[in-house]
Amino acid sequence: FMLFPSSQALAANPLFKRVMARMSLRYAPYPRTPEFLYNGVGDELAHIQPVDALIHQYCKARVTVDYDRDPAGVEHVQAFGTYWPVALQYLQSRFAGQAPPDNCSTYTTVPSRPGG
Repeated sequence: FMLFPSSQALAANPLFKRVMARMSLRYAPYPRTPEFLYNGVGDELAHIQPVDALIHQYCKARVTVDYDRDPAGVEHVQAFGTYWPVALQYLQSRFAGQAPPDNCSTYTTVPSRPGG
């Protein structure tokens, strides 16, 4: 953040916007593994609308998705402390052979449970 006084200033930078648009997962092949995704509703860098659209795209393509929208999430790095243990548990469960959760059929705009 030495060149940008805030994450909002970074997000407003034209070069940053172009790079983020080119790196969009919307244009990547669909995942062949179960996906765990979370995003803060007020995230200033990873805006919620494109993430919601990606989840909708994945669900339409029958990708197994566990998606949590954090209604309190506003800062991009804020979710790290909350979701790190949840993400770790998700991975441990996959390696233990447990079936991955899939909330595509129940996904609307609000997570059924915070963080997990």
